[in-house]
Amino acid sequence: MSDYGIKIYNSGGTIVLDTTDTLSRLRYSVDVSAAVSSNINLPDIAGLNTIQFSMPVGNIYPSTYYTKISHYVYRSGTIIYWVAPDNFDSGYYNIYPGIADSRILVFLYT
Repeated sequence: MSDYGIKIYNSGGTIVLDTTDTLSRLRYSVDVSAAVSSNINLPDIAGLNTIQFSMPVGNIYPSTYYTKISHYVYRSGTIIYWVAPDNFDSGYYNIYPGIADSRILVFLYT
């Protein structure tokens, strides 16, 4: 039995979240401006599992929009990429509801 982690049960007693068998830790984070696309090489993540994502923070451009669209984040090998919403190729993102500064987070897990 684990001495760490968290288990969350619903009202019927069924486990809905169990992190006692999965260790995760924050490996990398950075705040990026709304219109900036970039990447970082993290050689130490080779062969490891990661989950990477972004969340909108701070400013929205243009400021007349209420919807915040954060960066698209993906991994290829040991490189984490983030792409500004206005650079997306998808027709869906061309609606340009308002792009936001983003916080990029990369977690390692086993």
